[in-house]
Amino acid sequence: MSYELPPSIESLGPIGDGNYAVQDGDCIESLAYRTGHIWQTIWNHPKNSELRKSRLTRNVLLPGDQLYIPPIAEKTLDRPTEAKHKFVRKGTKSVLQVCILEAGQPRADEPFELVIDDTQTVTGTTDSAGWINVKIAPSAQQGKLRVGSNPLQAPYVLALGGMDPITEPAGIQKRLRNLGFPCQVSNTLDEQTRAALALFQKGEDLDSTGEPDRDTLNKLKNRAGC
Repeated sequence: MSYELPPSIESLGPIGDGNYAVQDGDCIESLAYRTGHIWQTIWNHPKNSELRKSRLTRNVLLPGDQLYIPPIAEKTLDRPTEAKHKFVRKGTKSVLQVCILEAGQPRADEPFELVIDDTQTVTGTTDSAGWINVKIAPSAQQGKLRVGSNPLQAPYVLALGGMDPITEPAGIQKRLRNLGFPCQVSNTLDEQTRAALALFQKGEDLDSTGEPDRDTLNKLKNRAGC
């Protein structure tokens, strides 16, 4: 059965006509860090206006999107000789936000340990809604997250930058999987995806049609946090 998203939320496939083809795991912040820019320089560039209008967030791109990355612009500053000068590179840490649920309920006020790329370890406690907010390097690629006090619990493995736009079938499927609904990432709206959507809709008091309509996608985006 064919399906077409509403006009305001439509599947576009890869878009843009820039000089860089987005790869799986890329986001604006990681690409800016890699190329020596601040993220605003790339995201706000006029040649990326189509991407800005079509993607809901700078850090959720689709592999194959054509992004324009401008060359580095040189800057000259006059400073007196025989003196020390401090120059600060612009840029900020990225923020990883994760909501931990169990049977649909937040795992609130539980200890966690997060290991980023096997080089950075962060410990803390989930908030009252089950959220974790951690500053990480823009270049980070993977996280291993343990929640709770059971040392034998298998970690959640986080593919940082791996989410696709919610307008695309793969983006719908990845969010459903993250929320615990059985769904393979086939990048097509197959029967398994529709069955998972119907289960999600039932839990959100929506009509269990299995169709990714506007209300369903908005609920899914809010539940998934992106």
